[in-house]
Order: sequence, then C-alpha cells, then structure tokens
Amino acid sequence: MKYEKYVFLLLLSFITAITLMNCGQEEPPPPTTIQPLDKTRVQSIKAAFNNDPTLAPENLQVEVSNDTAKLTGTVHSEEDKLKAGELASKTRGINTVINNIEVLKKE
Repeated sequence: MKYEKYVFLLLLSFITAITLMNCGQEEPPPPTTIQPLDKTRVQSIKAAFNNDPTLAPENLQVEVSNDTAKLTGTVHSEEDKLKAGELASKTRGINTVINNIEVLKKE
C-alpha cells in the first residue's frame, strides 16, 4: 500500500511536469493584417508607377509581404511589364519581386 501511494505521487508529478513544460509553447499565429512597413512599401511602389507616364494609366496591383513585392494586373507591352518590375525592385526594403503582370495581346 505504501508503494502504491509513492507510485501514484510520482506519476502525478510526472504528468504535472510534462503539462507545465508544454504551457506557453504555442507558436503565435501569422499576422493577418498588412504591417505598417508593408503598407508604406505598397504606397511607394504605386507612387513610382503613377509617376511613370507609360505605367500610370495601366491597371496594376501591388501586394507586399516583408521584403517581397507581388505585382499583378495588365500592361500593353513587355517593356512596361519589365519597367514595373524594375521600379518595384528599386523600392527601399524590397529584395524580391514576383512579377505576375500580364501583357495584353495587340489586336
């Protein structure tokens, strides 16, 4: 009977220790909102597009996550697509540009 009590207490201590070790070990959820710095970079890229006479009238969208810019939308030439990618890559804090801009076919 004495040993059963010690075994029970030892088992209870072990379970408590394992439970306490796992407390607070959850990873924080990924951010679900645009970070202020990302928003600033989006605005900088859009401003560069708007200051360029060939890109300003185009239908372009910009998303930024950390140091990566993703470009989507349409332009009328391959040169405009490359220019948009180049302008985005020159933006401070942008290291990677994913250029998914589509070139409209001439009819």
